[in-house]
Amino acid sequence: GNIFNKLRNNYDDSLFQKNIKMYDDIINRIRKEYLPSKKDNIEKYVLFLNSIGIDLKVKKKQPDKIAKDDYPIPIEVKDSNFNNFVAFDVETTGIDHSKDAIIELSAIKVIDGVLVDDKKFMFQELVHPYKKSIPKVVENLTGISNEMVKDSKEIWEVFPEFVDFIGDNILVGYNCMTFDSKFLVRAGRLSNLIINNKYFDVMHMARKYKNIINSKNMTLVEVGKALDIENPQAHRALADAITTAKVYLKMKEMMYKNE
Repeated sequence: GNIFNKLRNNYDDSLFQKNIKMYDDIINRIRKEYLPSKKDNIEKYVLFLNSIGIDLKVKKKQPDKIAKDDYPIPIEVKDSNFNNFVAFDVETTGIDHSKDAIIELSAIKVIDGVLVDDKKFMFQELVHPYKKSIPKVVENLTGISNEMVKDSKEIWEVFPEFVDFIGDNILVGYNCMTFDSKFLVRAGRLSNLIINNKYFDVMHMARKYKNIINSKNMTLVEVGKALDIENPQAHRALADAITTAKVYLKMKEMMYKNE
């Protein structure tokens, strides 16, 4: 390696550089990470390498999908009589939940009406899009590129972690009955994991009290602005989830004052 590096510094002809590139390509192919054959125990091999400081990650095999008819339909609750919940949001490759894929899944726990500023109460994961790539229009909107998610976990690796995080809490989202909940259903089907959490849609709440809010339109950003709630990173899942939680709590406070 050192000899070739020295030669690189002394010569610059195209043929020599071509040979150097060929050499590098061969070395890189040789250095590719080894995995045992199917007969070997891959999990133990990976654990052993991790134990000696080699960070080797193997993507989990996709489980059997759950049929559409076998997955429960999302259930909406409309009474805002709760202070413990999980606010969540998804970013996706598009708006078609039957074809598009989640690229980011985030959530935040709210305890007794308080957002706890602690990573233990937050969930944020980029997701490798299932059989899709991120269109330029989505990259421009979210700031999430194909490069950013190329090594991310698959949805069937992320979703079980999300389910553990949310527990049996009500899931609070913005426009979630039309959009986010349907993407969670598909994520559950692809992960072979059913969730029965109920949903509360803050957009429905905002529409009901739009005269009090006095917002120009019903987008999360505009409703937030009308309530003096700044979204620091709109169209990123964690920032939108935090904003959703704040909007819900602020509207509840305003509702009680106007009763």
